[in-house]
Amino acid sequence: VFVAPEFQGQGYGRRIMENLEREIAREYPSICLDASLPAAHFYESRGYKTVRHGKTEVENNAILVYEVMEKQMTKNL
Repeated sequence: VFVAPEFQGQGYGRRIMENLEREIAREYPSICLDASLPAAHFYESRGYKTVRHGKTEVENNAILVYEVMEKQMTKNL
């Protein structure tokens, strides 16, 4: 989930994630996602745990590092 900087801190990301998690919890016992390092704190605050670190090469031989995060779902979201 990406929220434009001028709209961050206003609850949009939280509301988007609440809706996505509610829908996913209907069918799946957990959610696994890739999070940028700056976004990891947001997902941690929603109950996600880092299960591993990932990295991939992007253009100009740069390396993108990210968190692979998981959250166990409950049906009562």
